[in-house]
Amino acid sequence: MAKEDLEEGIRGKVFAVASKTSATFEQFITETNIDFIIAKDQNSESLFDVLEGSRIGKMIQKADVPLMVVDHCEDFALRNIMIATDLSREIPFTSLKICQFFQNHGAKLHFVNVITTDLITESEVVEKIKQLATNAGIEDFETYITHHPSESEGLNEAKDKILPDLLLMKTYQKSGIWRLAFGSLMEKITGEWDVPVLVEKVDDNY
Repeated sequence: MAKEDLEEGIRGKVFAVASKTSATFEQFITETNIDFIIAKDQNSESLFDVLEGSRIGKMIQKADVPLMVVDHCEDFALRNIMIATDLSREIPFTSLKICQFFQNHGAKLHFVNVITTDLITESEVVEKIKQLATNAGIEDFETYITHHPSESEGLNEAKDKILPDLLLMKTYQKSGIWRLAFGSLMEKITGEWDVPVLVEKVDDNY
């Protein structure tokens, strides 16, 4: 399969992990010292996957490294990178370093925030984004703020304006019951968008 599917010139090792359990995947990435994962999304609407999370969701929860979900890779170019933030203290620094690498090669960074409440003003959001960017060592970036009661719909609105080639977002570890009641924004985005999504799990104890 590797000889048939991999383009000429790509170097690496091929592994076959024969298991349906996420624990085996976790063991694999630990033993092989994986520090970045690229995966193709495969949607499922079964009750089991709703409770336990999608294959991508389970990979994210088990891997303490950034994961990029790619639905297709035709004409893959990075001109605009959209960074979704909820303005909390935790920020996926490893993924931001990856985005900075792309920025150094011509990509433009767009920090995006969806305001879903009247408890914070747009100017306050701008200042918080500036602080997050400063903490990450990012100086050159654009800011896009939208007001919408739904975070996913607000991100969709931003996507239509920015036309990103890559979305960076973080995710938190949530239980199956929480996911059943509220859904997962990360899984919704990776399942519906045709834009590659770079996801990193962060600590939810802030």
